[in-house]
Parts: sequence; C-alpha cells; structure tokens
Amino acid sequence: MRGDIHQRHAYALRRFSLAMDRVMVVKSPGQKDQAKRWAAAWGHVAKLNIPLPNTTGKPETITTRSGRTLVLSTPEEDAEIQRGIDADPDTYELSIRSMKRRGRGPTKG
Repeated sequence: MRGDIHQRHAYALRRFSLAMDRVMVVKSPGQKDQAKRWAAAWGHVAKLNIPLPNTTGKPETITTRSGRTLVLSTPEEDAEIQRGIDADPDTYELSIRSMKRRGRGPTKG
C-alpha cells in the first residue's frame, strides 16, 4: 500500500483492530495464538508498543533503565502466587475508601 505515512498508520490500526476482533472470536487455542501474533505484529507496525508474543520458549524478560534484566513470571507462576495470596488470612483487598484515608486513592486525570 502506497500513500503517506498517515494513510499507512490508519491502515495498520484498522488491521490491528480486525486482528483483535479475531482474537475475541476464535475458540481453539492454536487459532487464538495465531490471532494474537497477528494482532501484536499489526500493533508493532502501527507503533502501538505492543510486545510481540514469546514463541521461543525462553522466559520473557524486560530490561530496566538501569540495565537490570528481570525475568517475568509465567501465567502458571502468577496463578500459584495468587493462590498463595488468597490462602493467607492476613492479606486483604484495600477499598478505594481506605486508600483515600491513607492518602493513596486514585487521582483524577
């Protein structure tokens, strides 16, 4: 597709939108993974800063500004952490009201 940068950007955004619609519609895990890859690729083309899915099997990492490399947890590890939090009787969810009392409520943008 030729045209100016704005037309190409609009086209990439449209294709990203269609790919995201497909992610929501498909049922099989294989098709869902493929649709996620397409959505991430079109998001990358549209400069949306969407990370591409990890297909290498290696752990995903992020690098901080200071140069440290952090290994992100897998969904299974996240679920295990959440189960541990749920099982701990000393943990509880803070309400917005209690956060405001502590001076940490959501800010208005």
